[in-house]
Amino acid sequence: SSTNRKLHYHKEDYDDVLLISFGKASVDMTLAAAKIVKDAIPEWNMSGIVIMKDDHATQDEINTLEIEYNINVYPASHPIPDERSVSAASKILSSVSNISNNRTLV
Repeated sequence: SSTNRKLHYHKEDYDDVLLISFGKASVDMTLAAAKIVKDAIPEWNMSGIVIMKDDHATQDEINTLEIEYNINVYPASHPIPDERSVSAASKILSSVSNISNNRTLV
């Protein structure tokens, strides 16, 4: 049996959003999510971390994430992690481990 549950979030209960993504398509997915969030709730502060495979984004895409959306982009190796991968993953863990109740994590 399935249940039809809907979750309702009230934007006034939150101050900002933290976007986290990693993987080969992470830049494209984060660009789309950041635009949706900014268009829907422009008053929210946005920040985030993207770990991307080397050469899987243009400089314009990286600049848009970092300048327009305040999202840090870290290139890393794939499929075998390297020290950059470990360092960027540590940044994600640090960001989400201290997240406040009034922050939305995507």
